[in-house]
Amino acid sequence: LNPNNYHYEYKLTNETSLTNSEFSTYRYLVRANLSFDGSVSRYPFDEQIIFIAFSIVNEQKYGIIQPFQDNEIDDDFEIDGWKMVQKRFGILRTKNRINLGPDKSPKVEIEEELRMGWRIRRTSTMTAIKLGVPLAFLTLLVYYTLFIPLDNIDTSIEILATSFLSGIALYFSTDNPQPLSMSIVDYIFAIYYVVVALITLGVTVFAFIPSYFEMYMLVAKFFIPLAIFISILIIKYKIASQKKF
Repeated sequence: LNPNNYHYEYKLTNETSLTNSEFSTYRYLVRANLSFDGSVSRYPFDEQIIFIAFSIVNEQKYGIIQPFQDNEIDDDFEIDGWKMVQKRFGILRTKNRINLGPDKSPKVEIEEELRMGWRIRRTSTMTAIKLGVPLAFLTLLVYYTLFIPLDNIDTSIEILATSFLSGIALYFSTDNPQPLSMSIVDYIFAIYYVVVALITLGVTVFAFIPSYFEMYMLVAKFFIPLAIFISILIIKYKIASQKKF
């Protein structure tokens, strides 16, 4: 239940006595505000698994909950910013070992928890556009400095400094949930900062060694795109390796 906006109520909507039996079936309408702690390490390309778990405290006293099939799970609802991917129902069985005393054998009980779950995917189109377009432009601008001759090194330094500060401003303007671990957005900007730092360091250092300046530029023109391509593959693998259910 959501501790910040607590609400829980239930109402008996139907009671049916089974023919030629001492048992009865009951149907309840339950309303509640629920919350969950999702993992945002793959933001903004993340998928989340949300589920509602319910069980009977004492089956001998209150009876059992009737399981149902996947096609009985409701998926006719909308979550702003998310897309429904999959629905599933399952039973989680837990074995509990109860020690009754030093002279008695332990008792083993099986507890069942019914779970109704949905796998949802964040619709990250606008986030990708707001992040990808300006960052791609800044990366191309940084890469352009590798083609500026040594005579115009002051222009290279100005472009690199401006691109670095623009990258910082873009990062803080991005809707990042600030998880405890690095998210995909953090990895993308970390790669960008490393690229800018390597080019800036190389341009600054080899400006004092003109005989090696052209060689550094030639190596950087090949190495930087290769490093970016490998980083993109790693990020795509990280996104694709999300846990399914």
